Amino acid sequence: MAESPKRSRLPPSHHRCFGNKFSPPPPTATSRGASAHEKSKNALFDIKKFLDSLDVPFCLAHGTLLGIYRDGDLLPGDSDVDVMLPWSVDRVWLAENLERLGCTITISPYDIRGYMGQWGFGVRLPPDDAVVELSFLKPENGKVWFGFMRGQHVIKLPVSPFKFTSVNYLGIPFPIPHPCDVHLSEIYGENWNMRTRNHNFFIINPNIVDEGNIRVADAFSYILNGLTTGDYKKAQGYTEQLLSVYDDPLLYKLREYFAKLPFEITLFPPLEWQQQRLHYRDVIG
Repeated sequence: MAESPKRSRLPPSHHRCFGNKFSPPPPTATSRGASAHEKSKNALFDIKKFLDSLDVPFCLAHGTLLGIYRDGDLLPGDSDVDVMLPWSVDRVWLAENLERLGCTITISPYDIRGYMGQWGFGVRLPPDDAVVELSFLKPENGKVWFGFMRGQHVIKLPVSPFKFTSVNYLGIPFPIPHPCDVHLSEIYGENWNMRTRNHNFFIINPNIVDEGNIRVADAFSYILNGLTTGDYKKAQGYTEQLLSVYDDPLLYKLREYFAKLPFEITLFPPLEWQQQRLHYRDVIG
């Protein structure tokens, strides 16, 4: 992460380095009658207020950045807010201060101190419990990396180092990477500025480093969730995403299953297969 646009008053340690169909559950009631979109919007403004009060530099990230930079608003249906912070931020210090401000950290103090907390953690903000995902950017080999852990493994993606500019959202300036077009193309591909669905970059980005095959397990969990909640479109979409990077007979059977459903759904089109797909035998043995 490039030098922050504002000077930080962080502790000294911060400067050492920079089948069966079930009925879907009813929607959860939101406090104060707020929609999920309003909750996320409130969370974005609140996390900015909290991080600014702690003098912690940050910028918008991932889906939050894409929506605000491309569309001028948060992406519809995006369930959380994403921000990036420097690797040098003291995770324990930050978590303790966010809790003092009324937030809830989504992983344990043990994990905050361990390897899992190094890559990121979630923060639930009052009063709606909207989630903000904090990602920490690690500079390494001329790139900056962000990712997350599952068990003992990390899935991570490199992007080019960047400087900062800002974008106004509802009259408030938010820091974003510069040049933002380049940053978004490294994550979402050259067509990042087109509104496309069924693209989870942690599954289909060809530059993902995933030695633990986390994306395979995650995609299958999304497929299973879609099947068990009756969200067949979600399940079919993740089937096509995973097929583009992973060769598994089960996925072909799922594709046939979705094509023969006794009711009509709009199917996502197949994605272009990557040249070097994983083979299921190399994953499960």
